[in-house]
Amino acid sequence: HKETHISQILTRFIEFHFEMAFLRVAFLLLFQGQSWAVTFSPDAVVLSLPTDNDVRTEIDIGADSIPSSQKRAPVIFPIASNDRLCVLNHLLNGVYVPAGRSYEGNDWESPAGRNARLAYKCNSNQCEVNLPKEYTYYLTCYQRSLSKKDTVARFLEKTTFGATKSILDSWDYSQDDLRPTFAKFVRDEIQKTPTYHREYFRKRLNQRSIESYKYGMPGPRACETNSRWRKYAFTQLDAHLSSGGLQGDSGSGEARPNPRFKITIQTVTKNGQTAYVLSYAGAVRTVINEKFVNARDDSELDMTKSYYICDLTENLAGNRDVITDKFQIRRNTSGGCTTVKGGNPKVNLDSNFVDMASVSTLDMTALTIGTDLVEIGAPAEVLLLNKDISGLSAYKAKCETLPDPKDNDYRSSFLTYIKRTHPMWTNPSRFNPDPPVFGKLSNGEWVIHDYRLELKENTLENPLMDGGGQAVLDTTYAKDKIKIFPSGNNRGVIRGHESATLCANVMPSLFNREHCKISYEPNTCLAGYRGSDTEVYVTLDETFMSKIQGIAGIDSNIPVAIDGLVIDGSTPNPPCSAEGTRSRWLVVNLSDCNGASGVTAETITTFRTLLHDSVDNNPKLRDVVYREEQDRGIRCHDDDLLKVGFRVKVTEYGVDTCFENVHPNHLSIYDITQFMNAQSTAIKNEIKTKSSTGVLNWLSVTDFSMAQWHDNCPNCRKYYVGRLWDVMTAHDATEKLVQKVKNSRTKTNQALEVVTTDLDKNLSYVQLKGYSSKPRNGAVLVCGSHGEIAPDPMEDDYFSIINGRCDAYGWGSQEQKKNVWLSVVLDGSDQLRQRMAWALSQILNVSYTTFGNGNEGNLYLYDLYVKNAFGNYKDLLREISFNPKMAEMLTFMKSKCVRFQYDISGEALWPDENYAREFMQLYTIGLHKLKPNGLPILDRYGAVIHTYDTKNILSFARVWTGFDRGARRGNYEELDHTTHTYMGTMQIGIDTHDWFPKMSLDGGYIGDKEPLCWDLPSSAFLKKGAKYYLLGGFPKPRFHTNLYSNTLSTKRIILDSRSELYKKLCNPNGSGDCQFAAVVGIDENLTCYGVECNLATVVVVQVKPGVFYEYVQRPCVQLAFSQDHKKVIDKNNRVHMCAHPKMPVAISSCCGDTSPLDKNSATANCEYEGEKVTFDVNTERCTKFNGYPCDFGNIRSCEGCCIGGFNKHWPSNNVWYWTTESCSMKLKVRIDGAAAIVHDPIITKGMFNNPNRGYPSTPQYVRSEKNMNFITVHWPRDPFTNDELFPTIDNDCWNNKCTRMDDWTCLCDIREENNNVFTSVPTKNEVLTRLRIGAFEPELYDDGDYQLVENSNGVDVYKPKNSDDYTKATIFKVIDKFQQTRYLKNMESWTVIGTTDEFKMQTPSHFIDFSQPTLRDIYYEVEATIESIFKNDSTPPFVSKLLIQHFGISNPSPRYVGVVSTAFFTGLYQWTNGSETFSYGDGKYGNLAATAAAIILDREANSVLLDADPASGSLREPLLKVISLMRSMQYTPTDHDRNEHPKFWFMQAKVGQMPYETPDQFSFFSPDYMPPGGFMVAALTSPEAQVLTMYQTIGLTSGLFSIIRHGLNDGYSGFGKNVFGGSTLFKNPWYTDLIKAGEYDKSVGYLSYNPIPGSSAEDNVDHIARLLTSGRLSAKNKAVLVNAYNAALEKYSGDNAEEYAWRETLQLATTTPEFHVNNLSKMTDQVRTPTLTKDTKDDSYKAIVVLFLFGGFDSFNFLVPHTSCGDLYDSYVQERGNVGLKTNQMNLVIDAASSEQPCDKFVVHHKATSFKEIYDDGEGIFLANTGHLDRKVTKDNWRQETGTDLFSHTSLEQEAYKVDAFQEKDGTGILGRMLDVFEDNGYSVGPNGLNAESLMLGGDPSKGRAIDVVPGSGIPAFTRQNFDNHRSNIEDIKPIIMELNAESKPQNSLYGNYWSQNLVDTWY
Repeated sequence: HKETHISQILTRFIEFHFEMAFLRVAFLLLFQGQSWAVTFSPDAVVLSLPTDNDVRTEIDIGADSIPSSQKRAPVIFPIASNDRLCVLNHLLNGVYVPAGRSYEGNDWESPAGRNARLAYKCNSNQCEVNLPKEYTYYLTCYQRSLSKKDTVARFLEKTTFGATKSILDSWDYSQDDLRPTFAKFVRDEIQKTPTYHREYFRKRLNQRSIESYKYGMPGPRACETNSRWRKYAFTQLDAHLSSGGLQGDSGSGEARPNPRFKITIQTVTKNGQTAYVLSYAGAVRTVINEKFVNARDDSELDMTKSYYICDLTENLAGNRDVITDKFQIRRNTSGGCTTVKGGNPKVNLDSNFVDMASVSTLDMTALTIGTDLVEIGAPAEVLLLNKDISGLSAYKAKCETLPDPKDNDYRSSFLTYIKRTHPMWTNPSRFNPDPPVFGKLSNGEWVIHDYRLELKENTLENPLMDGGGQAVLDTTYAKDKIKIFPSGNNRGVIRGHESATLCANVMPSLFNREHCKISYEPNTCLAGYRGSDTEVYVTLDETFMSKIQGIAGIDSNIPVAIDGLVIDGSTPNPPCSAEGTRSRWLVVNLSDCNGASGVTAETITTFRTLLHDSVDNNPKLRDVVYREEQDRGIRCHDDDLLKVGFRVKVTEYGVDTCFENVHPNHLSIYDITQFMNAQSTAIKNEIKTKSSTGVLNWLSVTDFSMAQWHDNCPNCRKYYVGRLWDVMTAHDATEKLVQKVKNSRTKTNQALEVVTTDLDKNLSYVQLKGYSSKPRNGAVLVCGSHGEIAPDPMEDDYFSIINGRCDAYGWGSQEQKKNVWLSVVLDGSDQLRQRMAWALSQILNVSYTTFGNGNEGNLYLYDLYVKNAFGNYKDLLREISFNPKMAEMLTFMKSKCVRFQYDISGEALWPDENYAREFMQLYTIGLHKLKPNGLPILDRYGAVIHTYDTKNILSFARVWTGFDRGARRGNYEELDHTTHTYMGTMQIGIDTHDWFPKMSLDGGYIGDKEPLCWDLPSSAFLKKGAKYYLLGGFPKPRFHTNLYSNTLSTKRIILDSRSELYKKLCNPNGSGDCQFAAVVGIDENLTCYGVECNLATVVVVQVKPGVFYEYVQRPCVQLAFSQDHKKVIDKNNRVHMCAHPKMPVAISSCCGDTSPLDKNSATANCEYEGEKVTFDVNTERCTKFNGYPCDFGNIRSCEGCCIGGFNKHWPSNNVWYWTTESCSMKLKVRIDGAAAIVHDPIITKGMFNNPNRGYPSTPQYVRSEKNMNFITVHWPRDPFTNDELFPTIDNDCWNNKCTRMDDWTCLCDIREENNNVFTSVPTKNEVLTRLRIGAFEPELYDDGDYQLVENSNGVDVYKPKNSDDYTKATIFKVIDKFQQTRYLKNMESWTVIGTTDEFKMQTPSHFIDFSQPTLRDIYYEVEATIESIFKNDSTPPFVSKLLIQHFGISNPSPRYVGVVSTAFFTGLYQWTNGSETFSYGDGKYGNLAATAAAIILDREANSVLLDADPASGSLREPLLKVISLMRSMQYTPTDHDRNEHPKFWFMQAKVGQMPYETPDQFSFFSPDYMPPGGFMVAALTSPEAQVLTMYQTIGLTSGLFSIIRHGLNDGYSGFGKNVFGGSTLFKNPWYTDLIKAGEYDKSVGYLSYNPIPGSSAEDNVDHIARLLTSGRLSAKNKAVLVNAYNAALEKYSGDNAEEYAWRETLQLATTTPEFHVNNLSKMTDQVRTPTLTKDTKDDSYKAIVVLFLFGGFDSFNFLVPHTSCGDLYDSYVQERGNVGLKTNQMNLVIDAASSEQPCDKFVVHHKATSFKEIYDDGEGIFLANTGHLDRKVTKDNWRQETGTDLFSHTSLEQEAYKVDAFQEKDGTGILGRMLDVFEDNGYSVGPNGLNAESLMLGGDPSKGRAIDVVPGSGIPAFTRQNFDNHRSNIEDIKPIIMELNAESKPQNSLYGNYWSQNLVDTWY
């Protein structure tokens, strides 16, 4: 090894997978400074480097002297000097292909592309390489220097969105070596505070709002802080409403002018003066003294008429010349609009003409303008009240009379709502908008109060503490404005309050949970409801009870609260009498507790604890259940077992309350109608009289006694309603009030209607959902959302929400998200982060088809890229995978597992595969296994190795099932009509997610290396690593199926304050108050206390009254075919399945000999409701209760434990009970080798067994019949054929060793074989490669259970105590290559069919328990899947190369990719120049800060010399070119620009790129795109060339010209949109006044950079060269631009000559190749020749037209076997199922009898009639059974026999383009080769692509034939105008542009040549 150069050792070391990052560092240190020698081949040809630069020199590699048997020639090259670059090329098909390079004293290195595998070995001054001898080779050397400023500009071009003069001027140039400043820049950029796009948007979201709606409510009130006051009379919202607004979020409503929203004019003459009072919507707006005057002809308008508003500008002092200060009105609902001279009228109230008593005014003259009233904008036309004056004595009375904006009601304004009638058209009288409030200022001016939408801060760190609940209640209209749906699914739901704000509380998720907080605010709303957040409630108090009797629906009922019941000897069940006794307690006077209680202190303590811990929310009654818990001090003294009526004092939150034990039925409410009907008339009348108040004193009725109540009155208590003072929903209350009338929906609806709408009775009220079930003192968990800040009221240049009810108007509102992006990238300080985010957004791309018209949800999505730009790539993968927009694009939204689909519909419908495939192909590992340097790993045949196959796709598709959007909420922009959210985190459905094992990419399963669940130590919920998630006051678990009744009597685990777990969860402060954290991780093993010691596990624990935590078990897996199972059954013994006895998945159930236990029934017992235990715990419980485990018939006694039952379709709700019977596993094998898990329990006779009804049975998903839940498994393979070996019907189920089933499957008996793997200490590599079963940390077990016995070479060995051998229980601890500590079990598990090992496979592991699936385990499975793919060896190089390409190098060298890939892998990157060192990253795999630093600071990125390499660099991304121009030329918004005005318009079509406009998941261009011809011959990519089409070349060039001359608008093919109406070229709407160059009245912004007056042409061109080309501009092109500048000075005269000359030169510079590419362009003085078609020998015309469908074409339904085609048709029907053509659709029959097809007849799809006609006419043929495979192959050998990527859209497209299976014509397509043949035969040919250039059209590169790309919309023309007039002069500057893009020199940039040729060809 010492003869090998250190660089070669390191290269091999890096390429040999990423093994132990820390050793790599040690390796480098070990050999630092050593002297190494390399032995070269003795027969190698030693060459010298050319002395001349820029000259391509042919070299002799001595090929002639090499034996013919030797394919390669060894050649030695000197290493280039520090100031030179030398490049080696060879010639292939007329193309110079890179073969190596050396630069700046660095070793020769292999290039990207065709010769990437050339291996150079080097010593200190020369390198040897073995070159293929069939080529001619050339050496070219270059030298290049660059000024410091240009060098910095070059660096900024790669790391920002463009260099600016200010940044360049402020750079530190004090050092000769600028690289340390670059390293510091990167460090500082990484540390900068991110600019989040959603925050940018929300900060400026101060939009006008006319009424409350789902997003939020308007405000503030006039006297409150931040209320806004405007000086102009009318708003855009007025115009919007007047022209037919309120169209809903889709903007698709039918806009029609609304007569209610018109300007009406009242002419008033007083004291000889005439004025005009303008009103709008019936309310005065202003007074003007002159008539409206038409700005076009100065004619007066008729002031007796009313007018609709067409459009206006929200400012004053408009004039007739500037359309941006407009005020346009019209008389009728249609017709032209008139521009009013003077613009938008000023607010003015003149008491001479206005009845001041009829308007609302506020005297603000005492407020100081500038301090109390802050001026916003310039000029200041909006004022902001800077303090709250509502409480000041001078204002208080007046302020109370002013309107409350939340009551503003427009809901019956006859306005359209998404093409449907407005929801409240049913009540047309409701149109009651607030009149305007006028304020009088100290300067005498008048202003109008301007409502704005009040959004609240609800960020992760500062969630809205009431969740927005108070706003929900404030905006839910009073009862006279609501209605209740009386019937149907919406029964009891509020309607008529569509303007109510939705709850803003965010559901806790993976990404916000740790920031959630607990809130005790009284009106905190709960997250997660769909639709309304409120319900109608009633309080069953005395008032309600007195009014309820006799109302409609309840008129025949007598519900009363029973009072007067006393406790005597007949009272059953005293409080202490028995376990489970419920007792009732009444709040009495505190003084009543002062006397003796009459019971022992022990009993008093017991009930004090029970009353204190109760969550009963009745304010005066409290029910508790007595269950003995001695460790909590809950135990009655034996002397008190029969005591009743005693009192207990309880202290709660510092307040003492006295409770008295009362009768258990005291003040219970019953419907006693049936009881009364049995009484005498006298008694009936007496009861009616005495219960008129709703409360009946039982003993006050004649002859009524307690004995009668207990013994003789069963009908009294039959119909229980509730307790006095209980709160319940109106729906529930009325259901109970009429429950004696069976099936009487009419009665219920009548009662509900009266209860909720009868104002006189005032029986109900509106409250937040969950109000009635909220525990006493219950807290609510509130969570926020990333970036959900509150708007800044000082920002008046506001954005708007897309919604007709808010001030969002026009077609451009959806463009705001793009405006945000543009603003941030132009002006944001965190430029590198934004560049990184832009790159990531194109890799993990979400197509515009899923973006919709919304803004905020899309900005939230983009912020994922911003947030994670320097974070971890895995975090980004996780967040993007849970984003609904990604799920919508890649169609896994609502994808469901086979089990759910089959159980529901009886059809096997498979999960969607899109995301499973693209997650691998596009986001992580690509198609082929890669070395760390990005080169594909080859198999022994030299073929690439695929990273995944069909099995992997099918397996991972099952992971992405069950995902769906969450519920919509308030406080952010969302589509009106949806009840789901398109923003945030998706939820997963337990039953719609697939539960079965999934394969991994490494030949195992996703659960590999995870510990086994049944190895969890006892009391795992108390062990280190356990987690608890805060639930707040509602004990419903989030990660477990909710099987809790949540009643007052629910048995719960209440932690004792002495418990160590309690202390961890409470986390008390110094005062002992709990400080509840959202997530609590147990960091040490805890000791159990009390009831905790009896539990197998917990689900929900109560820490304090009203505060609950949910326990989340650590991730673990089970083995799918483990045989040590027990049978579990449902409570009626109808359904059976298997469960592992060590898993807590079933309820404890016991049989016995004493009542109620008998041989056929069992008793369930539990410590808390829903408790699941292990089989051993079940046995212990039975012994404790003198019973025994059994296989029972049914459950007879529940003891508060029985919940749920069996549900076929939603099996996560199934509840199982342990039995003693065994249960075995079987394996069901499909014909393709897929396997299904089958449970085979021992069936015994149960009480409810009924074979006719399918009982007893096994759940269908684990049954032998109708089990469609097949998984892919790893079968053994034949050593010779490599075929998988498994039982199948084709081999008679392996010679009948298995049973053949009716569904073509084999059912096999199996056995489990678990072996220990090692008998002595293994190596670390052996541990990691051979062991697939994980283990828990030994320290989790009890002290002494495991001991560390050995430590050898990085392997720690732990053995169980008293064990000296290496057993299956032995645990190994190692650190893997990702620096992750792994604990692995010394065990392997095999599933074996039969008695031999013939069919022996690794036992699959799975996270989800089939008997007790939980959301917890589903999340673990998804996480493990992401982790598994993320940590694949191909991920670092794949992602690294993609990122490098987006930073300006299309073809990075393998060395460069290896450096970046190493940074990604290690999470670290260090840059040093020997004297200064900078470090980046956190040391974790996938760190993007380290990755970005490596990309930017590597020598390949920063070498100025490499710019001379023709193959280095790239075409610049089109959008980056546009933005860099805008930044460098100081883009400045115009004064009249608003954020909601579109800035860019259809940029993807114009230039090929734009955020939120990506065409599909493959982004704008493919990273592997090779333009046909030379690029493809050299195997070099140019991704950006894919969007350099004819249309986009013209669009880009014209757009750049336009923004330079016109500013940002649509003028002359500009990038912008005309947002001001009329023509962009004219100032007014009647087209009479042209806008001149330098006038930007119709633009939203312009380029404000101008050179210093008097600067020379040379200086100005130098400025342009630096800012636009980073110093790349050649001397030749500089001279051309200097001449052009001077010529322009002569052409233009006057004061603007310099500016015009500057801008014209700037335009010309944007056409240069140096602007469009980032390496050097070298051109001759010859004019570039366009690629023209050649003369033809034949004037006739023919065309080959190909309609290429890029995906989604269902060919199997296009050409279908006819029904007469026997087996083939039957096969079609079976395979296609319900998606196949139906027989009534098979009417287009074609005759195929003359073909060799198996059918005489085929059917064409019924919608493709023209294809049948063409075929029948003999003009067309169908090519059936054709594809890209070039030989017969099988599913087993296609990999070896072909080079095809079967699982990649792009690869299969390439196959279809080329049709060159044997790769005979690289770089060509099938159509291109056809054209080559025609051309060779003398025909003139021309390829044309529609909208895109296609490889299919590429022919022989030497023919120089260009592909013309024609846009579908037609070919646009180059447009450009002179600066001194509007004459088009594109032809005038065309010669200059041609000169700037002259013919290439041989050393010209490949990319520059591509740009120039494309530009010239486009012109011609």
